[in-house]
Amino acid sequence: MTKREVIEDFIHQFNAFGDDVRKCFSYGMCYHFALILHIRFRDEDTHKLYDPINGHFAVQINGRIYDITGDITEETIYTWMPWKTLYYQDPQLAARIMRDCAWKVPADVILCEFCAHSFDDDWGNKICDIDNHPVTGNDSCAKGVRK
Repeated sequence: MTKREVIEDFIHQFNAFGDDVRKCFSYGMCYHFALILHIRFRDEDTHKLYDPINGHFAVQINGRIYDITGDITEETIYTWMPWKTLYYQDPQLAARIMRDCAWKVPADVILCEFCAHSFDDDWGNKICDIDNHPVTGNDSCAKGVRK
């Protein structure tokens, strides 16, 4: 199987559980499916993407773009930008997207404005997904901001 076929088969395995799974990862949990794909197929040409117009996450793998529906590279309704680019261009917007859309945490939770790491995480989980944090230069958060 080609890598593209392996990716499409992996996505198909999720969709085999029915339309509710597709709806879940299409409307409200698209970041989490993008994260699953990003982790599963991670290499130097795998990038999380965000469409600020539609509020949708996907992953680019070897030049093709995927979400829960499969290969969406040719769909023209999206205006993709690399997620890391948004982090660096507008870190406060990125933090709000992470808080409100991806992690769905209450508005009064203190977040790192760059990576959306919750300083109120009772389990000690670090949810920063930037390898080189823009503030500390390593993999840990430096400051919180109340949004």
